[in-house]
Amino acid sequence: MEILAKMEISADGSQVSVVIPSYGRPKVLEDTVSSVLKQTVLPAEIILSVVSSADVTSFTETARSVRVVYGPRGISAQRNTAVRALDPRTAFVLFLDDDVELVAQYVETCLSVMNEWQEVAIVTGDYLAEHVTREQAQTMVSEFVAGDPRGIAEAKSACGSNMFARAWVARNVLFDEALPLYGWLEDFDWSVRAAKHGRIVRSRSAVLAHLSFGGARISARQLGYSQIVNPYYLWKKHSIDCLWQVIGRHWSRPVARNLAGCVIGSDRRERIGRLNGNAIAIWGILRGRGAPMRMADL
Repeated sequence: MEILAKMEISADGSQVSVVIPSYGRPKVLEDTVSSVLKQTVLPAEIILSVVSSADVTSFTETARSVRVVYGPRGISAQRNTAVRALDPRTAFVLFLDDDVELVAQYVETCLSVMNEWQEVAIVTGDYLAEHVTREQAQTMVSEFVAGDPRGIAEAKSACGSNMFARAWVARNVLFDEALPLYGWLEDFDWSVRAAKHGRIVRSRSAVLAHLSFGGARISARQLGYSQIVNPYYLWKKHSIDCLWQVIGRHWSRPVARNLAGCVIGSDRRERIGRLNGNAIAIWGILRGRGAPMRMADL
């Protein structure tokens, strides 16, 4: 494990870059950028990694510290595009989803953790809630009372919606672009590889609400396909230790939820689509044709 030598971390955010990939959700992205701009410690830059100018509003594009970069679609590819565009002075990178609302002290808290524990490579935050509206999320974060910013717990992996990493780790451990579009477990794979360079911890004070906004992502069938094929691919590349872990954890849970949703869920059509994708993926693996990139053809 490579450990970074002790350094003095700026308290004004001048060493922090925020990376937000987005596609087809300009208003959702605008609200998330507004959340970042309410931080008690403002980042030096906010890099929006998008596919076209239609992905950002005019307000977002001209907001303070915002820089827009363009590249191929896909959460892994878009994050990598942003990492390659980082300011050379950047010491920390905060990867965010485009549908989150942060507590105002999020960046300040993560900087405190990094300053206290030099062996920490990645800080990930705690969820206040998921699948909520923007208004609900804003209320939750405004009412949150932060505790000791140094309060942390060990984490096996970081959550893709919020990952505060040392920039040298982000530059040396890129996201796997063989996991296309939505990615499905791309954050887990990245975390496993990044953990070779330091600890991953979860902060109890760096909290956020995740809207989990469903629009403009991928079809239900494509998601179902990725739920099966991506874990199998990660096992083959040794990011997941054993095949039984793939079957017992990464396959059984989504398939069970999809089966139950087909019978009693309020999103029955969505679950049927995912289950169809699950079946296509299993059949493809049995025939030796299961690969993450094939998801784009469904």
